[in-house]
Amino acid sequence: MTFNLPIFRSRSTDIANNRSNISNIFEEFFNDFNRLSSPLLSEGMRASLLPRINISETDNKYFIEAELPGVKQNDVELKLDNNILIIKGKTEETTENKERNYFMRERYYGSFQRSLTLPNNTNEDDINATFKDGILNIEISKKQESSTKRIEVKAK
Repeated sequence: MTFNLPIFRSRSTDIANNRSNISNIFEEFFNDFNRLSSPLLSEGMRASLLPRINISETDNKYFIEAELPGVKQNDVELKLDNNILIIKGKTEETTENKERNYFMRERYYGSFQRSLTLPNNTNEDDINATFKDGILNIEISKKQESSTKRIEVKAK
């Protein structure tokens, strides 16, 4: 999933980019939903685990919340590589009770990975992550916006 924020800060550009960003969010949501709606692709082949994510921002920070039910804190790994935040992890399968006849099995086990391209104004040196009750919370500070400098155009 990629979220891009406007580079040029004009009112009309902000509105157009926000509409584009909202369209991208909905498009990715429905793509994720379609991938998850078919749990078994074929016998023995499982659909991938894909953590559900909320992304929000304030003037100074971005916030990412990832749902990781059943995942232990020690099984979660975060990496930052070329402005791409990678969330990796795994869940262990509990032993199947052979005495039961299962009608449905929708719980997924195994490894997962989700990558997010961060906006250019993120401060890579100020990222904090906490994990509680199956929710991974990531706070990413924004870089201070550079001040605009007026350049005088001189006649030759």
